[in-house]
Amino acid sequence: MAGLDPGDRLVTCAIVRGEILFGIERLPQGRRRTELEGTARQFLDTVRCEPVTERAGDFYAAVKLARQQRGLPLDENDLWVAASALALDATLVSRDKISKGLMAYESLRWRSRQAGPQGGGADCTTSVMSR
Repeated sequence: MAGLDPGDRLVTCAIVRGEILFGIERLPQGRRRTELEGTARQFLDTVRCEPVTERAGDFYAAVKLARQQRGLPLDENDLWVAASALALDATLVSRDKISKGLMAYESLRWRSRQAGPQGGGADCTTSVMSR
């Protein structure tokens, strides 16, 4: 969590939790799955999981409409993760490619972790938020 400022806190949301658990469940039994289960369990036990709120639903509608009007696709789960970050006034940190085109939505503060841990967060996550 090297990239976090002292006043920041790391959170995730229910959608990311579900994506992490789904990704692990679909793996065959073996060493890799066992290691990822341990890492995920440690992460999910440590990091607060924020619910998807009504406010996130409001942001979801605005972000989806803005992207649709620009002809930009985005996965439904990625839209909900982005909307949750906006509702929390959080910085979204991701290893996914969901950042493409989201920069156009001015309220979303975004850091991509494609080059490594300098963006903060935990290595086992798909997307996390800090605020």
